[in-house]
Amino acid sequence: TSYERYLLRIPNEEIKRVYSMEILNSLAEGADRDTFDGLFDLLLNGKGDDFSYQLQRILLCFASTYDTANKESFYHGFMLGMTALFLGKDYGVESNHESGYGRFDLAIFPKDISKAGVVMEFKSADGEKQLEEKAKEALQQIEDRKYETAFEQRGISMVWKYGIAFCGKKVHVVVK
Repeated sequence: TSYERYLLRIPNEEIKRVYSMEILNSLAEGADRDTFDGLFDLLLNGKGDDFSYQLQRILLCFASTYDTANKESFYHGFMLGMTALFLGKDYGVESNHESGYGRFDLAIFPKDISKAGVVMEFKSADGEKQLEEKAKEALQQIEDRKYETAFEQRGISMVWKYGIAFCGKKVHVVVK
């Protein structure tokens, strides 16, 4: 059997808006565009505790225990999909790119370099008791491997660093 691959691209902002709203309407009750706008406002302003709380609410609406069994790859795809759909034209989103001494999981680059960027590293915990430890490990990886290098190269001086650990539908976030 041969599989054909296609590169798909959302052609304009209107289609992107309709597409994102269709996803929201079909996947979650109690979540709307404001839910996601609020989530990204918190993320882009370094409000880790509030971001964690809001992300937890979204996971409860969207994620299934079957989805989360795929561990880190599910969470990575989930976060990448949300950022790509909802951040708009003022930010660029990159996944698994080289920076410093390694490769970050996800980064958000502002087009306006006076704004803060975000770099995220994800970890999957085997149990809820490991969540905090894994989130700290993710943040330490960002620091040790100097993932902020890609931001410095673009002239972005403020970078929020997020270590995010997941276990099932639970999440723990540390930010620096």
